This record gives sequence, C-alpha cells and structure tokens, in this order.
Amino acid sequence: MSEDHLGIGWEASEGSVDMVQDVQFVTWRVENLTDWHIEPKCYVNFMNGTEFKQCEEALQVTLYKTPDSVSISSVDHTGPMVEGRQYQLQYPPSFSTPDEEVLEVIEGKGVRLNCHSLGNPTPVYSWLLPQSQEETHNHTLVTSSSLPAGSHRYTCRASNQLGEISKEFTVKIKHKGSPRTVLWSLIAVGVAVAVVLIAGYVYLKSKAGENTII
Repeated sequence: MSEDHLGIGWEASEGSVDMVQDVQFVTWRVENLTDWHIEPKCYVNFMNGTEFKQCEEALQVTLYKTPDSVSISSVDHTGPMVEGRQYQLQYPPSFSTPDEEVLEVIEGKGVRLNCHSLGNPTPVYSWLLPQSQEETHNHTLVTSSSLPAGSHRYTCRASNQLGEISKEFTVKIKHKGSPRTVLWSLIAVGVAVAVVLIAGYVYLKSKAGENTII
C-alpha cells in the first residue's frame, strides 16, 4: 500500500486479521483449510479529504489435496508450487485392477495375464512362474498351452525406485473332453432320464390300479 491509510486487515471465515495501522502490508495465514470455497478479502480504510472510504480485494484460493494412498514427490523442485505450472511427479506403482485374479481355461489353451500398473518412473516387471513357463519381463504374459489340468499360480511384481507391489493369478486348467467322451456322457444322461420317467410311469399306474373299484 503506497498511500496513507487508516488501517489494513483481512476478512475471512478462517484466519481473519484485525485492522493494523502504520504498515504497508498484512499477511493472511492459516495452518490448514477444510473450506474449499473460502474467499478472504483484504481491505484498506483511508480518508479522501473529509470522506471515509474502504477498498477491498478478494484473494482467489485454490486448494490441492493429494490422494490418501499415494506418496508423491517432485523432481528437481524446491519451494512452493505455482498454479498453472507443470511439474514432474514421482509415485510408486499401483494397480487399477484387483490384486488377485482367478481365470479358467480349457486344457491345451493359454490365457493372457495382464499385470499393468501405473507409476513414475515407469515400473519394471518380474514374474514367478511354473517350471514349464518361459521367463518374461513384460507386464503381460500368455500362459503355456502345455500346462496339465489343475491349478497353477503366477505372481507378478511391479517395482520402481519408490516401491514394489505384487499381483497373484490363479489359472485353473480344465480337462479337455474328447468327442467320444462327450457322446457317451450324453447317452448316459439320456438313459438316466428315461429310467426315471419309466419308473415314475409304473409307479403312477400301480397307484391308479389300487384305487380302482371293481
């Protein structure tokens, strides 16, 4: 404030400052904010001849909140962050999908596993695999088509300089039935249904005969 004045102060829902005389500026300070729409106003009282006047200026406040579960650090930066400027941030890997997945596949076929994660620096990947599977360092992997029937576990690890996370995949291999096996299964089911129907018919007929009066 370059002109003579009667006092300067701040009006705000938090951190208001009473009018102070004989100063050129007054600083508005708060420890923390929970009001996302706060609008503090700086006011100056002065006399224009014999007329009392007050000048006001509103301060635009933008609040930034980092995610609770993510640790963020700036790269090659110190001091306060300025609105409108771009900053390079670093954060540990995180998955956007569940940490555990169960997949089913027919014997003789493979299935694609996706271990993609977000992080900066870019995460690197490693896998713990069944013995028959070739090693890979990609975030995706296609399981071997030669795996025997049963459950097989794959573990993917994503890491960078800031942290490491892991994801479990359980791949259940189902037996592949031959056409002849399927045919005999259908025949067996048909025979069983026929036996039940015939037995029911005989039972109902016998009950009807018992109730007949001659």
